[in-house]
Amino acid sequence: RWLDPGKLFRDFRVNATFAQMWNFGGTAQWREAYFGFGGTTLSYWHFNLGGSYGLGGQSDKATRGGPLMENPSNWNMHGFLGSDFRKPISVGTFGNYMRNEYDGWNGSIGANINIRPTAAVTVNMGPSFNKSRSAAFYVTTREDPTALPTFGSRYLFSGLEQNSVNARIRVNVALTPDLSIQLYAQPLIASGDYDGFKELATPGSYDFLTYGVDNGSSISYNDADNEYAVDPDGAGPAEELVFGNPDFRFRSLRSNLVVRWEYLPGSTLFLVWNHGQSGYASDPTFRVWDEFSNLLQDDQQNSFLVKVNYWLSR
Repeated sequence: RWLDPGKLFRDFRVNATFAQMWNFGGTAQWREAYFGFGGTTLSYWHFNLGGSYGLGGQSDKATRGGPLMENPSNWNMHGFLGSDFRKPISVGTFGNYMRNEYDGWNGSIGANINIRPTAAVTVNMGPSFNKSRSAAFYVTTREDPTALPTFGSRYLFSGLEQNSVNARIRVNVALTPDLSIQLYAQPLIASGDYDGFKELATPGSYDFLTYGVDNGSSISYNDADNEYAVDPDGAGPAEELVFGNPDFRFRSLRSNLVVRWEYLPGSTLFLVWNHGQSGYASDPTFRVWDEFSNLLQDDQQNSFLVKVNYWLSR
């Protein structure tokens, strides 16, 4: 890193890293090589750009307690650019994109907006959008003594496309040196669309048997009960598997308001209001504006808390 200002930058850094992780059983879970650089310009703009390549490994979590499963290799790129944080208004933006060897991917963009109209008031807003596609996302596990390759259970997976939008908002107001108010709120809209249900074929692999395609299997959907029925081996001895439709559309608002009063040196009174409301549907259609408007109609949960600290002595 360079800390002395030059012709273009006040500071500049370059970072190269290789990391590897094992579990306590000695299984190599992932390996990753990273390279990135960043710094501060003479006008106090901040930036960072980096990328990594994951060499893959074995996951002991993908099957939720079942056999190991391949952790695919992947590559990732990310970047950040932000204006002078000392100004009354500053803005930062970031982006990230990841893709693995089986065409699963994840992309996100967002911003960070800081407003400081006076020394006593700060407002921070952080809207972001994330979209991803998973080639194999865990759905459920069903015991089946005929599933000999996977030790008596079938581990169900599916392709999954997810979308989410959230907007973090934080406001701090110092009324006096001893009295302040903090407000935090985070609305969230998310959806998940599952397709191509399948089961893990071989432990330690990323190989699957797709229902309705492989091994004489079949799959059907019961609209009335909103659930799937699977015959995993056609004319074979395996029993039918039934599981609920995992598609979802979710919305929520979480917020809290805190009043902090230091009524004596070292002694503090907190008044807290915590608010939450949420809604859920099995329709994965992603409708941001409709969901934000529906959010105001959801059932609410409110709680109030009083906390008193009193400094006895040193």
